[in-house]
Amino acid sequence: METCQENPQEIQCPVMKGGEKYSAEPVIEKSIGNFWYWFGQATEKIGQKKRVSFPMRRERADLYRKAKEARKTDIGSGERNKSKSDYETQTRIEREFIEQQDLEVETPWGRQKAKYVILNKEVTSKNLPIIIIPGASNGIESMDSFVRELAKEMPDRKILLIGYPDAPSGLETPEFFEAVKKADGFEPHSVYFEVAINKLYPDGNFDLLTYSAGGGIAEDYLTRTNRVLNAVLVSPGGSKEMSEKEFINGAVYENLSLLKFLKDLPRYVFVDDKTRDEQKKLKFSTWIELGKKARRDNLRGTLGKMKVGGKIAVISGEQDMLTRSAEVFNPNNIEKLRESQENLDVSVIVNSPHAGPFLEPWKYVAEIKRLMGWQ
Repeated sequence: METCQENPQEIQCPVMKGGEKYSAEPVIEKSIGNFWYWFGQATEKIGQKKRVSFPMRRERADLYRKAKEARKTDIGSGERNKSKSDYETQTRIEREFIEQQDLEVETPWGRQKAKYVILNKEVTSKNLPIIIIPGASNGIESMDSFVRELAKEMPDRKILLIGYPDAPSGLETPEFFEAVKKADGFEPHSVYFEVAINKLYPDGNFDLLTYSAGGGIAEDYLTRTNRVLNAVLVSPGGSKEMSEKEFINGAVYENLSLLKFLKDLPRYVFVDDKTRDEQKKLKFSTWIELGKKARRDNLRGTLGKMKVGGKIAVISGEQDMLTRSAEVFNPNNIEKLRESQENLDVSVIVNSPHAGPFLEPWKYVAEIKRLMGWQ
């Protein structure tokens, strides 16, 4: 039998499906993953035939501790019932998350390939779906802990997460990279996600949720579309003009700040592209270009022009030094921002770094629900 690695051009290779190893291995799990297992903060690694990601293992450890406490109560107690329900919900969403699918998108720069996944896919309610654009050059695995927390807390909403062609699990054309390199802003990626969304969800309105550079991409996209009812931009890239030195210092600060979240670091997926080919070079170069755009002021061309029927909410980490979006989108500056975009609202998560949505996803999901009035 041929494998994805032996003949990638002819065989469809869904990430994390059918026991295959996905191309983006979590760096922390590969290097020092056993540290959390030894201290009871993650469950034991399961073989590839039943893929359970490192963030899932971290969460399962907490679930098992709660289940142990629940077993001390009477049979049929509320604690036991809740423990069982929580576990069933957790495993259902895990199964949905690993069933990632292939996506091909025709763009002016050729056919791009990526992955997508749908959570809460059996939902039959009429609630609008939530479509998610991740951070720069990220695949589905990067949003692991956050998107599953969102699915758990919003069980009546379908959630569609779309990866980048320049993610380790994607495939981009050289023409796409050249377009990204030449563009002043996020236009090529904006066009890619617009076509991808139209292909996967061709009709009707939806709510849009983005993270990091995905926010800058969304701002450009929202100037052209009228399909989005509400938009949530989490720590959007392109919020503030930064020098290269400021950006590098921000990255150093971010990495140091992760030490404060050692217990929950497994929830944050760093990836290592295992391939060693021209695609890896192309994708890395695209990621660098997106980083350059993320430290420009993208708002000059988009604020006041975003066509959102409901609310645009920006949620930032107070200690996010990579985008520094909290320095722009904060309660002290809201009235000035609303002079251009009157449907804008803001929130700042105290003591939270850029990786905050993954280290403490419950905080961000709770704030999204509160700010947007979502149940």
